Amino acid sequence: IWTADSILTAQSKGMPITIVAAIYRKDPNVLLVKADSPIRGPKDFVGKTITTVRGRATETLLLALLDKEGIAVNAVKIEPFPFTIQSFLDGKVDVSAAYVYDHVYQAKKQSAQVRVIDYGDYGLNFYSDCLIVNNDYAKNHPEVVKAVVQATLQGWREALANPAEAINAVCAVDKGLDREAQ
Repeated sequence: IWTADSILTAQSKGMPITIVAAIYRKDPNVLLVKADSPIRGPKDFVGKTITTVRGRATETLLLALLDKEGIAVNAVKIEPFPFTIQSFLDGKVDVSAAYVYDHVYQAKKQSAQVRVIDYGDYGLNFYSDCLIVNNDYAKNHPEVVKAVVQATLQGWREALANPAEAINAVCAVDKGLDREAQ
């Protein structure tokens, strides 16, 4: 499973892979600002501190957004995302990388009021959590590829139809997960 931007980059470097399914038709990566922030969109990022995950979709999206909006990368301060929004909530950064279905919940759980800046609103729409396969393997084992895709999609259908059971299964595997966030 990989993000579409990473797959395209890998393909451009000669990696013989193909997307065989996209789990998310819309990338869950967004940016968070505090609800009372004067930052309304990318044009307001100049001079601000923004977190991103280097080498991942969050960085690709951020850099594409800055480029699309005509903002030089050196006009903002980019810091590594610490895989928590605490530095954002503490006011140490102005704009935080976030997953819309996780970090917004985490902010609300801490009674923080936030606004989402969605990359899709600026024409940056990527698939996410794509199943990939090596081209030679797909050519030589199409029945296996088809079965994996069908099983994966069936698992997602079952999880969506029975969310409580899916949450129990995920939390049984990773005891450190926040059950409410799932």
